[in-house]
Amino acid sequence: MNDDERFAYQWIGYVTVFLVMIWFGSGFEKNLIAYIFVWLVLNAIPIYGFIESMPSPPTQAELDRRKLYEDSKIQREKERQDEKKIKEKEKKQLIRNYKKEVNKIINEEFDTIRNAYLKLVSTNAFGKKNYENFRNELIDFIKEKPQLLSIANNLKTKHKYEMGFTIPDELLDEIGDVIDKENQKDNFTPDMSPRDYEIFCASQFKKFGWKAEATVGSGDQGVDVVAKKKGLILVAQCKKFSKPVPNKAVQEVVAGIKFYNADSGVVIAPNGFTKSAEKLAAANNIQLIHHSEIKNL
Repeated sequence: MNDDERFAYQWIGYVTVFLVMIWFGSGFEKNLIAYIFVWLVLNAIPIYGFIESMPSPPTQAELDRRKLYEDSKIQREKERQDEKKIKEKEKKQLIRNYKKEVNKIINEEFDTIRNAYLKLVSTNAFGKKNYENFRNELIDFIKEKPQLLSIANNLKTKHKYEMGFTIPDELLDEIGDVIDKENQKDNFTPDMSPRDYEIFCASQFKKFGWKAEATVGSGDQGVDVVAKKKGLILVAQCKKFSKPVPNKAVQEVVAGIKFYNADSGVVIAPNGFTKSAEKLAAANNIQLIHHSEIKNL
């Protein structure tokens, strides 16, 4: 029997006793019984309700459930914080990768960027450079590269981060400094010496990704520059002649290919080649070029 049933039976008993005593009792007894019954109604029921409202001590099973819930809640919060840290770390790495790719693109596409710089950057009367047109075109040129679009899309979809793209003046100044130094080094002058022309041609090879050096001494076997790139070896004759270069230079390169075990040979000159040199070069697969064409090798 539960508490509610016990309480109900008790009150059935009270009411039964009350009715019997009312039926058989005298006037005084009836009044006394009525008072007692009223007191019970006014006091016993509230006392029972208060007792019923008092919380019973939790069972061990309930305590275990509460602890399991709290532990689970703490674990979920920890996992959420850990996931947040991991995503933040991934986002920062993607941003770093984005900036690295920008620098990589600038280095790989420097020849194109150089031409745009020389065309678009202006300098006022006080020597201050105006980068605005160059900056806008450089941004359009770089940000559409697939590798950057991939990183930017990753940042947007996974991290809700919009990768803004701009190029600070400091980077533009750095690009400008490199180009200005290259121009000083690259300037061809008709009055430069034959040796200076050889060094100039070697610098041109270096500029376009070759590891190149002008040869030294008399044991060069008719080769002025040895250039290497991606496992290939190229030998070059650099002839600073005021008139077309004859076929002797072609013969020297053919000999130089064998001596250096090179893959190809080229003769470079500012003022062209004779017909006989062109025929001999074609027969031996030797290229004849102007120094401005070194970038195409």
